[in-house]
Amino acid sequence: MLLLWLIVAAAAIFLGAASAGTVVRRVELETRTIRRLGSLALAMNLVLVVIFVGVLTWWAATAANAPWFFSRDPRCFVRGRSYCADVVAERLHGRWFDEPRRANRAGRH
Repeated sequence: MLLLWLIVAAAAIFLGAASAGTVVRRVELETRTIRRLGSLALAMNLVLVVIFVGVLTWWAATAANAPWFFSRDPRCFVRGRSYCADVVAERLHGRWFDEPRRANRAGRH
């Protein structure tokens, strides 16, 4: 069944790309429009670089000023909520939720 879905997805991507290629071959743009689109692409690239540098700076600042964020330090827990990266990752994988269920089945709360 999975193989069938993969074949269908590949066919859909191929047909979409072929259709887009056919349409693009028929479109004729002025030189001025092509230059503007090129400038827009460069501007978008610069914006993405700025965003990437901002994300790196934020993570570096977090690592330097709040190293407890990446640990199991009790300061990560505020009013029963966890804000530590490793605990959030465990919650996403479901390991955090398994322990309370096991405790409740055993009659402990």
